[in-house]
Amino acid sequence: MRTTLLSIVASFLVILVIGLMVVSRLVRPLKRLKEAVGNYEPDQPHDSEFPQADQSEIGELIGTFHSMSARIQRHHHDQIEFLQNVSHELRTPLMSIQGYVYAIQDQVVSQEEGLSIINVQSQRLIDMVEKLLQLSRLEGVNEEWPVSLIDLRSMAEDAVHLLMPVAAERSVSLRIMGEDLHVAAPGEQLFRMILNLLQNAVRHTSTEVVIHLETGTTPEVVWVMHVDDDGEGLTEQEAAEVFRRFYAGSNGVTGLGLSICRQIASRLGGELVCTRSPLGGARFSYIQRVL
Repeated sequence: MRTTLLSIVASFLVILVIGLMVVSRLVRPLKRLKEAVGNYEPDQPHDSEFPQADQSEIGELIGTFHSMSARIQRHHHDQIEFLQNVSHELRTPLMSIQGYVYAIQDQVVSQEEGLSIINVQSQRLIDMVEKLLQLSRLEGVNEEWPVSLIDLRSMAEDAVHLLMPVAAERSVSLRIMGEDLHVAAPGEQLFRMILNLLQNAVRHTSTEVVIHLETGTTPEVVWVMHVDDDGEGLTEQEAAEVFRRFYAGSNGVTGLGLSICRQIASRLGGELVCTRSPLGGARFSYIQRVL
């Protein structure tokens, strides 16, 4: 009996020691992870603070935190870059307005010439702020977008008519090709995307812009719209980054139009991509997938 009791006590102590060692091994990385998360700052390096991931369940959890922190850092960097770009874009017309106010006061330029420049730069500021507000509303999740049946070709024709004067100034022709499509979509947002894509194409084309409307060729795709131009086009790197807010291309032109288009496409359940156009320039394709 004594031997049996001693064996039971010894076994219990051995199991207890092994259990404590296992728990300690499991809890130690969790404590380190808790401390690292508690001290985490997106603008500070963190690779040395986080425990290393492995194949265990806790290791997978640590790997998830590594991935999450990388996304937070990338978002933080993008936000800082966006604020810097906004400040730069707003400062340029404001400095121009201020400069021409002083020029008018000092009678360096005529009042008519100065007011004309101030009017142009003021409109530029208004357009920029309006686009910032549009982007802010698109990134909100509470806005309701009423859906209706839309004649897509008729909508594209309306956008073409609005841009015809601007295109005529640059000797650019605008054409619509493809099928007559009737789609169920939020009309206001879809028209805004088409108009922004056309404005971008007219700005960068050489002689023509063509809109192609097509029905989907696979069960997952409902319809497709291509906006083609015959300009210089984009490199692969530019095509991958052109939808960033205030992205500056090789020509130094920045803007928010394409970023707004990408946000609208995402909210509509579609995809907006940039590829090489058969015309030689850029092709922006909106692909509406089955919801």
